[in-house]
Amino acid sequence: MSTTTITKATPWSLFRIEQLNEMNWVPRKRHVTAIFRERTLLKIVEGTTPKPVATDLDNPTADEKKQRERWEELDGKAQIQIELTLSNSQMVHIAGAKTAAEMWTQLKQVKERGGKLGILLLCRRLYRTIADDATDIAEHVTELGRIQEELVILGGLISDEDFLLLIISSLPESWDNFTSAYLGASSNAPTISSHEFISLILEENHRRLEKTGDGSAAMYGQAKEGDRGGRSDRVECYNCHKKGHIAVNCWSKGGGKEGKGPRRAKKKERANKAEDAENDFVETAYAAKINSSSLYSWLVDSGTTSHICNDCTVFIELRAANVPVEGVGNAPLQALGHGTVLLDCEVSGKVTTHRLLDVLFAPICAHNLVSIIRLDEAGLEAKFSHGKVQFVRRTDGRVMAMGNKTGRLYPLAARARK
Repeated sequence: MSTTTITKATPWSLFRIEQLNEMNWVPRKRHVTAIFRERTLLKIVEGTTPKPVATDLDNPTADEKKQRERWEELDGKAQIQIELTLSNSQMVHIAGAKTAAEMWTQLKQVKERGGKLGILLLCRRLYRTIADDATDIAEHVTELGRIQEELVILGGLISDEDFLLLIISSLPESWDNFTSAYLGASSNAPTISSHEFISLILEENHRRLEKTGDGSAAMYGQAKEGDRGGRSDRVECYNCHKKGHIAVNCWSKGGGKEGKGPRRAKKKERANKAEDAENDFVETAYAAKINSSSLYSWLVDSGTTSHICNDCTVFIELRAANVPVEGVGNAPLQALGHGTVLLDCEVSGKVTTHRLLDVLFAPICAHNLVSIIRLDEAGLEAKFSHGKVQFVRRTDGRVMAMGNKTGRLYPLAARARK
């Protein structure tokens, strides 16, 4: 029986990092780049040290042969390092690459959605990340930092002062007294960096949690009724572009509460529209079990012919496209792209992952929508009974997804992977 000795020369020795999957490119890129630097392979991977070419291709000198062999040895080590840190599902992204530089370039092309669209999607995500009194503040500021790092990778720079103000504006009202002390009373410019401020936030959050004895939001006070973001006065509606509410609560045309404002005496009945909510409290309470905000829940919809998602961060791959969307609201929406989303659906305590293909990205859509028509084409039958919906596979009768009726909506017991 043979044995393998792991030495310092072994590419994976001394380092233990998570393999690349659909969701961890940014931290993994930093980790692997550090390994390349430690092993003096970074120039090989970045392509700045090209393969040596002999002056006379038919008759290379001994020194030229030695240089080529040395380069091939380093390139081989770099390829091994890349391959061993990829999960099985990610190996397809380096198919056809013959050098480490080609592998690295292909990975970056897939994982770093470049161009203005990629920057736009991350900016939307950054400005939509708002905490309320039930939010884990430590996770919240970490997520903001992660998004900023992704923006830097794509070339979308944001100044430290702007990022600091964005962090402050994303915190709930219960933090106002704390944040105002660090804004600087004599001028409009903050007096500390964003990194220093994040450190202070984490320290204060730890102190508050210790004071309460747990992570509950009781000491901070509950958010006002109807205020899902914690700081509704700072939130801009992506439907009417007014502040004080989000699109799901918007009374204007195309909003989730279209026709339900105080100026309208008559409520409009809209069948087969997922944004027709009967009761704010019930809808919010159920959505909190899914993802803390109805904006990110997945609702069953019979009016649209495509799956629709309003959150760019859940796409495992996204292609830019201008696609008109009909069947949602009274006016057509415009999708900015389409791609693939992994949806984890819970049935009887077990989670099944579904790969939704050709999902439209429509950031101003009030909800994420699962198209009954698309699921029917995929061999699933929708069964509505006793306030529940089940999607049953026709071939064997297995329930693949389900949800409970909430008001006039049918949210799935599902969560998109990020």
